[in-house]
Amino acid sequence: MKRGQTSIVHFAGQIILSVSGFAVNLYVARTLGSEVLGRYALVVSVIAWLTISSDLGLHQSVKKRLSELDSRAGVLNASAIAQFGLIFIIGSVVYIFRGQVDRYIGAPVGEFVVAMFIVNVLFRFVQSVLVGQHKVHISGLIPAVWWGGRAIFQIALVILGYSLLGLLWGYLISGIIAVAVAVYFVSYQPTLPSRADFAALTSFAKYSWVGPLKSRSWLSMDTIILGFFITKGLIGVYEIAWNIASLFAIFGNSISVTHFPEISSLADENETEKVRDAISNSLAYAGLFLIPGLLGSALVGEQILSIYGDEFTVGVEILLLLVSARLVYSYEQQLSNALDAMDHPESTFRINSVFIGLNLLLNIVLVYLYGWYGAAVATATSATVSLLFAYTEINRYLTINIPFREIGKQVVAATLMGGVVALGKETLGTSLPVVLVLVAVGSGIYFGLLFGISRQFRKTVRDNLPAFLTS
Repeated sequence: MKRGQTSIVHFAGQIILSVSGFAVNLYVARTLGSEVLGRYALVVSVIAWLTISSDLGLHQSVKKRLSELDSRAGVLNASAIAQFGLIFIIGSVVYIFRGQVDRYIGAPVGEFVVAMFIVNVLFRFVQSVLVGQHKVHISGLIPAVWWGGRAIFQIALVILGYSLLGLLWGYLISGIIAVAVAVYFVSYQPTLPSRADFAALTSFAKYSWVGPLKSRSWLSMDTIILGFFITKGLIGVYEIAWNIASLFAIFGNSISVTHFPEISSLADENETEKVRDAISNSLAYAGLFLIPGLLGSALVGEQILSIYGDEFTVGVEILLLLVSARLVYSYEQQLSNALDAMDHPESTFRINSVFIGLNLLLNIVLVYLYGWYGAAVATATSATVSLLFAYTEINRYLTINIPFREIGKQVVAATLMGGVVALGKETLGTSLPVVLVLVAVGSGIYFGLLFGISRQFRKTVRDNLPAFLTS
């Protein structure tokens, strides 16, 4: 499968995932309100941080080593032994302190947190194995099974009157199903791992453990800190704004995931020019959806948030800040991903350590001083510093070609799109049906203009269309 086609398949899976998440958030927000949504967001954030504590660089190490050593079944078995050991240790500690978890969340959910943590770790681990075995397209589609199932079970249980418990049970049931489906696609050979197998993992993990911590710091450091300072209702609004911003970022995520095994293989074969081209290509498309998404958020963000209910429209400025942060982080993600794939985890260790420390410090200080605006600014500032540092680090190993021309064409197409949307608002008004039509029309204009002015975009689209469409 071509790299672009793999990205599209992975992206399609992420779209299903995002639509499912949108459906759940929309229904929960309108049915149960922002406070229940805020409590659930805190539960998910706690589980995510616990998952990081049971990772310690293992997942990234699995992806890297399996992408190099497909025939080494011992590496997979060694990683499985390590993963189950970490699950047992962390899960036991959380169960002992479940009372403190209940008090932080504001509901008796400690046992659920333990069970959800186990399911989440197993899923992340198997997903990493699939990426390492060059099954990126499958890895990208499997989350859709979880999120699609989660949407069905959670909405059904909420309808039956289970409120927060319905959301937790829906998470668990759908997660177990997704793990079972993912395991089915793993290539596995039973064998005893050797000391060399464990060494292959730890040699990479000793640097890469901070990568997942950085990812989680990016995704929910602000939510965890906000849990101590603002109401659960405002946390619910903040999470909705974050989810919308994340929707624009999923193509950039797909680009980085699909490029990782390819860059890893090319770097292992010392194909420097091809590595440089792959990095440039990933940067060219990292902002493909985020650039128009940023302009669209500025123009119609309030109306989009009103879909969830009038109480959510107070988050329009937060939405704009978070989309900006997502845009910057998407470019940084491509560079850090390439450094890992090039087997320079010591560089990503430095980048990630700076990001985590700065993000934690800024969130504590700015949230205390400015509330949720401080959280959004802290996230955007940390992403910007991390991008500059990543650019410096990657140029230590090769001079990358930043595709300014392609990014500029995306900005031009988005600006013209924004002009049409702004004119449409002025002429037709700002009712929700009108805005939704303008969003659809604007998207068509953006991609149509980009197809017309960008030769590289046209070539990329044509090269990655299915054969029956080009014959």
